[in-house]
Amino acid sequence: MVRWSRKKIIALVLVLLMLPVAGVFTVNFVFNSIPVTLEIKLVDEKGNLVQGSVAIYEITPDGARKIWAGSGPGMVTAVISVPMKEVGVAEIEGKVVKVYKSINLDIVAGNKELRKVGIVSVVIDPTFSGSATYKSVTIVMRDAPSVEQTPPTGVWYTWQYTTVLSFATWDSINASYSYPAGAKIVIEKVSRPYGSSTWGYAGDGEVTLDRGIESPWLSGRYNYILKFEIKYYYAIYEVEGLYTECMGPVDTSTDPINYTRSTSSWNGQLPSGGSYYLTPAGDTTHIPVTKGSTYSFYVAVTFSYPRVVSAVLGVTKKDVPQAYLHITSSASHGGYVKTVSSDGFLTSYSNWV
Repeated sequence: MVRWSRKKIIALVLVLLMLPVAGVFTVNFVFNSIPVTLEIKLVDEKGNLVQGSVAIYEITPDGARKIWAGSGPGMVTAVISVPMKEVGVAEIEGKVVKVYKSINLDIVAGNKELRKVGIVSVVIDPTFSGSATYKSVTIVMRDAPSVEQTPPTGVWYTWQYTTVLSFATWDSINASYSYPAGAKIVIEKVSRPYGSSTWGYAGDGEVTLDRGIESPWLSGRYNYILKFEIKYYYAIYEVEGLYTECMGPVDTSTDPINYTRSTSSWNGQLPSGGSYYLTPAGDTTHIPVTKGSTYSFYVAVTFSYPRVVSAVLGVTKKDVPQAYLHITSSASHGGYVKTVSSDGFLTSYSNWV
């Protein structure tokens, strides 16, 4: 764990106080944590700077915890601290490093006079941040519709099985998978001004696995689908009397709390194009499961309280720590096993060539 001495804290505060700041500046430290500097730019749909009040929430299993609030004329700088919770170790770029849980933040802004609100979701991963980190984000402020009744503010939860891996095998080809503790699932977050009917992209959230998972060898003419049971939240935030909604994943202390594996048939035809590996019959290969250029899967999340809302969220995986897809085969078959994927082997197909 990183522990800040009194001398280091005093030195950092003195440096920060000397920085020019175009907004309210607050320093809030927690021990066993790292300091995070957030530079928040508030703009309208045309890109013009907008005055606004800002609130920063940390998404936890018990609710959205407000950790900072302030305001500024288009540019707001906040210095916060985020906790560091170690969940395992991993080899990254040839080095064994400690892996920490990712911290999911919602940054909400509002301007009552202009009737504009906005939100951006940010992930802080202490695994890659070193002793401190800096992030610059932009919040696009949208028009807030008038509402007849004041909505309740708060956070509500549901659980949803979420596809995280899909792979297909064939006769005499065996596959298994392994996810280490510390592997991170990336899930899209959406938001909208309360009263709007259109969701917009708010950023991504991350779910850090608290336990490792390995499967037995699986074979046959099947497509296997692995789903993790993941917790999701729906939040209604208020800033300057204006309201905005957000939906996304929650990182808990027992991820995944459950998981399932299902099968379906496939015709054995390998996709054309994409990336692939060739493995001689009888050998075993270990393929890193990373991510593609877009979301590989989608999950529909619905809440019935405090009102009926639903959204479809994209799902992928963070590159590291890596999970693995293991492929082996019968030596007596001869030839090669070709394993094809177009999205970092989150979805793959294996057959003989």
